[in-house]
Amino acid sequence: MQICGVIVIINWHSLFFSFNIHETFNTTDRNIMKLNVFLHWLDRIIRLVLGTLFIIAGILKLKDPESFSVVLSAFGVVPGYLIDPLAIGLPILEVLVGFGMIWDRPPALHAMALLLFMFMAILAYAMHLGLDIDCGCYGPKDPEAKAFGSLRTSFHRDLLMSVGILFLYARRIHAYFIFRQSHNPKEEML
Repeated sequence: MQICGVIVIINWHSLFFSFNIHETFNTTDRNIMKLNVFLHWLDRIIRLVLGTLFIIAGILKLKDPESFSVVLSAFGVVPGYLIDPLAIGLPILEVLVGFGMIWDRPPALHAMALLLFMFMAILAYAMHLGLDIDCGCYGPKDPEAKAFGSLRTSFHRDLLMSVGILFLYARRIHAYFIFRQSHNPKEEML
């Protein structure tokens, strides 16, 4: 197919649909394009994984809110009158944030970062106190808690998820500055 006088040949054998544009870009430009396509797909995969994890966690907690409220009260960081509303509201928020991440809604990224920071702070507090309780991350009967019996594993999982969040923020900040640089109104006036 011909676009603006430049012949574009699509290499269908490539997983990331890398475009091979002949005699228009040098090797460095092609490598940068391939890197951008790779980072774009990595962004999508990270959003899909994080969103799915939050959706699963929220649905498992919504199945048995009474047991989840017992887990919340075991941490001792929430007043008693807020435990039951939080046992229903937090899983609903997790499901909404999970779908927002999959659909790439910017408020979902901020909400997930805030929730992960809060979860990690509560887990760190519980580890500091030496509590030996179920974290409740994936429902009241979390298989991870039975398999490992430690809040430390949950903390490390949340830390790994935070690395994904940091990557997503870095991509958005980089895209903002690239867009800003390419659409500088001062240069257009000259």
